[in-house]
Amino acid sequence: MWEFTTDEWSANKAFYKFCIPFNDTDSRYWNVSSWDYCYCNATFAADPDIAGVGIITTFSSLSLLTLIVAFVAAYYDTVIRQRSRFLSLLQLPIIKENHWPASYDTAAIELGQHPRPWDEPIEIDSEGVVQTIEQKQRLSLVTTLLGNLCDLQLFTGIAIVTSAFAQGDNLTLYHRALVNEYWWLTLNSFWAARQDEIRYGDFYVPEIAQSAPNTIETIDVGWFRKMQTKLTRTQKALWGKERFRTWLRRLAVFACVTEFLVFNFISIRKFHQEQDSFSSGKCFISNDTTPHEVDYLWLTGLILYDFALMVSLLNRTKRILSATSKLLHDGEDLLFKSLSIVTLCYTAIVQFASVWAFGSGFYLVEVLFYAGFWAWSFYDIVDMKLSNRYLIIGSENSWGFGQVYAVAAMGIFIFNFTDAVNHMKSK
Repeated sequence: MWEFTTDEWSANKAFYKFCIPFNDTDSRYWNVSSWDYCYCNATFAADPDIAGVGIITTFSSLSLLTLIVAFVAAYYDTVIRQRSRFLSLLQLPIIKENHWPASYDTAAIELGQHPRPWDEPIEIDSEGVVQTIEQKQRLSLVTTLLGNLCDLQLFTGIAIVTSAFAQGDNLTLYHRALVNEYWWLTLNSFWAARQDEIRYGDFYVPEIAQSAPNTIETIDVGWFRKMQTKLTRTQKALWGKERFRTWLRRLAVFACVTEFLVFNFISIRKFHQEQDSFSSGKCFISNDTTPHEVDYLWLTGLILYDFALMVSLLNRTKRILSATSKLLHDGEDLLFKSLSIVTLCYTAIVQFASVWAFGSGFYLVEVLFYAGFWAWSFYDIVDMKLSNRYLIIGSENSWGFGQVYAVAAMGIFIFNFTDAVNHMKSK
């Protein structure tokens, strides 16, 4: 226990550094060697399965790699899709009465007529956006890699929060804060990858419906027809024309976000109501001075995002959500052609909502924001590790199964990358 006095004059004379801890109601002036100990001067046990180097490396590396790949996707979105869109907004009039000017066909044709330094085949997609075959292949590769990276992070995110819940009251505030930062790293990169949105339109055909005729003859025809009818009804109600894997991924994201919402709400309450500078496990040192009210801002955005995910799990409500997003997007185009200042305000609001909770803003801007959030979370993790190293009893550098498995799991991405490249070449 540190030396203290209740007299400020004596503390000023006798102590080289002194402070009153933020939760001290008795006005005790503590003699400290560092100002950080005003926040915490109690030791706590190490937990390498949460604060180990392997865990930190896994979460930070996977999220950073996802952001790097997302930058490639954002680049193609900017130079191809957004270019066609802005050309349409700047040059094309509203050609249909009582309709939103959402067509890019004429703009795409104009872009296609521009001379190119090489004779490369082009395609025009359903939205009238011109892109070369090579660009389409590269974008397909990037999209596949983003999906694989997000799937890997999805389960590591669920695992770290579940392990934190499993510890119950034995989980220290320090390790609770690290779990929060890990999960924010995962969410930011997931949002940057845009793998939670509706991106596929092909039908999913259950394997049972693809059986060979001789296989069908060996089973009860009535049972098969009943199962086929149930699968068809389930498909129509849930994922519709969307790929089943895409819908299943979104369901897993919904479960992951819901789990973290509960964990984060409990964490906020513990951080601001149960923190005690003199109790083991009830305090930690951090140089992040963000006001705690900001926690509730992001918690609210996460609730809205979770609600949007829940709505998108049903085919009927998913179509309503998609129509609403398209209406907002087309409204931005209409405002751009009539009121530029209003458009800037409207776009800023839509962009903030997209970064804060849910929406579809300018992709490159979103990725830049999430890259900044990654740097912020990574700084918090490193800062907490260094600032609290003298308060930890035991070693968090020991590598157990949890850390080794987390790092080894990153090797799965090598196989995913190889498969994606081979698939692109086969096309």
